Amino acid sequence: MHLLRRFQREFYHVFPAFVFFLIVFSLINYTEKLLLRGSNVPVFTFWEIVVAAALIAKVLLVLDHLPWIDLFRKRPLIANVLWKTSLYWCVTFLIRLLIRFHPYLFSGERFLIRIVHFFNDMNWSYFVAVQSFYLMVYCIFVTARELIVQIGPKKLRKVFFGF
Repeated sequence: MHLLRRFQREFYHVFPAFVFFLIVFSLINYTEKLLLRGSNVPVFTFWEIVVAAALIAKVLLVLDHLPWIDLFRKRPLIANVLWKTSLYWCVTFLIRLLIRFHPYLFSGERFLIRIVHFFNDMNWSYFVAVQSFYLMVYCIFVTARELIVQIGPKKLRKVFFGF
């Protein structure tokens, strides 16, 4: 029974983040598809987006259990929002780099040559543009979540929806 309650608590913690990131990643992917139309750069499928949203939601859950995640809890809310936003953004940056580097892992060349090809072939302005979208998205997500923690879900629901 204890395991079931823990699973339920974790599910309620992850599910809103999963839905939020599924919607946002779908919008970003659609934007990428429009921008990259006619080029040979592949965009993600819907199921890859679902996996990415689940992965990011799970990463956030893991990060939220680290002891130093609430390093600025006693400070004004903006400090904790900026701290968590930057932390989540850095993790996403590393994950996106690994995803983009993945095809270069299995080429037959030496590792340093693969890294050079990766950095030369990468469209860095495009990568930074998408990464800036992620920064904005994380800032919105963390701000909303921190406000819910501060105000309380019941009071926020009453203020926001009227019931």
